[in-house]
Amino acid sequence: LRIHGVNRLSIGAQSFDDGLLKLLGRRHNSRDILDVLAAAREADFTNLSLDLIFGIPTQGPSDWERDLDELLRCNVPHVSAYSLTYEENTPLARRAAAGQLERVSEADELTMYETVIDGLTTEGYEHYEISNFARPDFRCAHNEVYWANAAYLGLGPSAASYISGERRRNASSLTDYVARLGAGELAVGFRERLAPEKRARETAVMNLRRTHGIDFDEFQRRTGFNASALLGEELQVLAQEGLIQVGERSAALTRRGLMVADTVLSELV
Repeated sequence: LRIHGVNRLSIGAQSFDDGLLKLLGRRHNSRDILDVLAAAREADFTNLSLDLIFGIPTQGPSDWERDLDELLRCNVPHVSAYSLTYEENTPLARRAAAGQLERVSEADELTMYETVIDGLTTEGYEHYEISNFARPDFRCAHNEVYWANAAYLGLGPSAASYISGERRRNASSLTDYVARLGAGELAVGFRERLAPEKRARETAVMNLRRTHGIDFDEFQRRTGFNASALLGEELQVLAQEGLIQVGERSAALTRRGLMVADTVLSELV
């Protein structure tokens, strides 16, 4: 990969606790994470990111703190920390619905989120998006394009693209993907073109995932809409609730807003 121009690896560690990895149905263990990191560094990769998950059933704040301690020992320049999502029709979601797993309390989940924000920023990481942290000059370039709702191209089965205002997703079957390319066809399995206002609102939601939020001038250049005219009423209500800070040229989530970001952002769709 390195020889062929790949310059960044994102490693889905999820946890350094072997019991939690097993509960999540992962096939790797904590030793494997360290081995992969060592192999990546031996291949001269320096731009490395680790993904962690919090809010896993049976995981408490102290367990999460141990994961963060192990993460810091790995000394990677970029970290993504996500709250566990129970995707529909997955084994984890079915077990939770059947009462076989007890979900982590909202209070504990918020504690874990605050712990990762405070812990990583204290260690010199910039909290630049709801779930992402970077050392100086190590932000994820793709993610910044994505949160700006700018154009990007995805290659391979199931890869997503956003081109000329159209959202696309490639066919998920490798066999189908290869066959269609071989026949000279685009292997697109899904496409959607958003109406201008819907696209503008989606852009606002994506922008607000960034800790610096919506730049009103950038928003108008990208969407053609004045943010205050389009979103002014919603932003005013959220500002009164202490969830968003609105200035003359920008709007961004407050610390309190970050804690309930999904709820806040749903108000703007």
